[in-house]
Amino acid sequence: MISNPTGYLYEDIKCLCPNFSGVLKTSTLHNNKKGPSGDYPPESYPFGDYLSGTSFSFAVAKRHYALCGLLLLIFICHSVCGQNSKIDSLIEIYAAGDAGCIRREAQLLSSVRLSGGFLFDTLMPRVAAKQKKKKNPYLQIRLLRLQANAASYKNIDFERGIAPVSLELTKEAIRLCMLEKNDLLLADTYFDMAELYNFYGQNEEYLTMLARAFEIADKIGIGLFPENLLYHKLGGMSKAAYGTQAYRECVSYGRKALGFRKNITLSEASPDVFLFDLIGASYKKMGRTDSSVYFYSQLLQTLEHLPSQPSFRKFWTAIARGNIGENFIMKGDMNAGEPLLREWLAAAIENRDQWNVCLSRNALAQGYYLQRNYREAARLWKEVYMWSTANKMYEYAGRAATGLASVFREEERADSAYFYYAQAYAFRDSVTAYINRSGLRATRAKVRLDHLQLSLESTTLLLKKEKENKRLILLGIALLAVIAALGYSRQQLKIKNRLEWTIQKKKEAETEVTEARRQIKEFVGNLREKNELIESLRKKVQEDEAFHTRQDIFESLDSYTLVSDEEWIKFRGDFSRAYPLFLTELAARLPQLTPAEERLSILIFLGLTGPQIAATLGIGRKSVTRARHRLARRLDLPDAASLDPYMATLLKL
Repeated sequence: MISNPTGYLYEDIKCLCPNFSGVLKTSTLHNNKKGPSGDYPPESYPFGDYLSGTSFSFAVAKRHYALCGLLLLIFICHSVCGQNSKIDSLIEIYAAGDAGCIRREAQLLSSVRLSGGFLFDTLMPRVAAKQKKKKNPYLQIRLLRLQANAASYKNIDFERGIAPVSLELTKEAIRLCMLEKNDLLLADTYFDMAELYNFYGQNEEYLTMLARAFEIADKIGIGLFPENLLYHKLGGMSKAAYGTQAYRECVSYGRKALGFRKNITLSEASPDVFLFDLIGASYKKMGRTDSSVYFYSQLLQTLEHLPSQPSFRKFWTAIARGNIGENFIMKGDMNAGEPLLREWLAAAIENRDQWNVCLSRNALAQGYYLQRNYREAARLWKEVYMWSTANKMYEYAGRAATGLASVFREEERADSAYFYYAQAYAFRDSVTAYINRSGLRATRAKVRLDHLQLSLESTTLLLKKEKENKRLILLGIALLAVIAALGYSRQQLKIKNRLEWTIQKKKEAETEVTEARRQIKEFVGNLREKNELIESLRKKVQEDEAFHTRQDIFESLDSYTLVSDEEWIKFRGDFSRAYPLFLTELAARLPQLTPAEERLSILIFLGLTGPQIAATLGIGRKSVTRARHRLARRLDLPDAASLDPYMATLLKL
């Protein structure tokens, strides 16, 4: 087990999770519960104790357990109704996922007594029920985070570390944040994931996750997060950096945390005490004694505002003054430093704090060595060496061994000097190996985070491409449907237009046929009237004896033509329109149909008698009779009399 030189014990995984009245306290502290320069009261160390936007810092003393339990029961009885309304309000905030949700959440939770029972047995089932009733991506993210925390906090196993399901659930929450493009919830999820690593003492992963969270927060606006959260997270980063011996980073994070301190009100000043201790100890490690003295002086001023904790204030006053004294010794002023260090040592012995006894003795031994008081220096370093070795505090065991080797070298005790130099190098190698492992873990943590980021980005990109492809497919289908609809509409329009054109043409044809048949009927009627007139004239001539000798008159009447060639051409056109199939059918039955046969057939079809045909064509009646016989033979009819019914039914055959 490796110690940082000012008081926190850091192991690879092990840490405690004290519980009182069901209150969940997420802390990376170990059995000794020490700060960088000594012990602190029964409260959990504040930095890093921040879950879902609210600090877990509770002052609980053993002598108050019974009273607190009774008060807790009374409080629960009177706050159930109020708690339900707050849970409803909290779920509404979760579902909103807007820019102000983190601040509203912190404000609401500041009035709620947070505990494992509240978070995992009350809030989480309510969130799950709400999400099941109505899906909401932001509520799903919160539910995943609660489930991830429950998996590791309710089933604590320091040998196992973080439950694998916790990591998977948190990764899914991060994926959803990226999918929803909500960087605010993404940063808050990284803050939450960091606390899982913090709880199990994995400082490197803790720092990596917080660094990523702050990177996102700086990009979207640090003001979106409550100052209380930022103060505790930066304080936690300062503590974790000190644990990995990254002293510059410890100072940087600590001073940033103090920058937010002026805008928040804490229930107690002890977090500032620890923060000043971290910064002052880091400056001391870097050899910047003036800066270290300044921050330990700030720590002393802070202690003046802790009237309710006299024992704590008294002990930490001695610790701060002792560290100032150590800085004096580092500057070579033993006269100013020795009284302060002895005050620190006496307070540590009084409080039975062996760690601070070790620290103060180590600082005194260094001062005596510089004064060449080798006997006193060796005595103190031996005590430090024995306790540090027994408790596996290899850094300070190595320092004590180096000091003893230097003393024995000055006293020319070569064998003892060689032995302690060998021990010092062994302890130094152990510390170096720890630092290397820490750096390797930090590198691995960053690689895992980068891999996670890349994996999530790739998944998000694939989902985006899949959505884009689906959108393009749907767009293509819609476009094809539109084109098909337009094509169908156009085709239907063409069919409709063609149908309308056909109907129109049909109507026009019917009108034309009707008109042609009317004209033919009128023409035939005129022919019959003219024939009747000629026939009447013939009868009168025959009855008048004066014309009996005038044979030329009869011949003239017989050869009179009622229809001229021009009139026949017009008549034939009207007949073709009125009876378009007649001539076609006739030509099919009589190949090489002559114009005379055509005229005769038309007139027979129209129902004209032989004399009427003769008068119409301007030929003799006998000629008509002969023409009828010839036409009958060509049509394979038994006699000329059969022509009339044949022609009348020609279109029906």
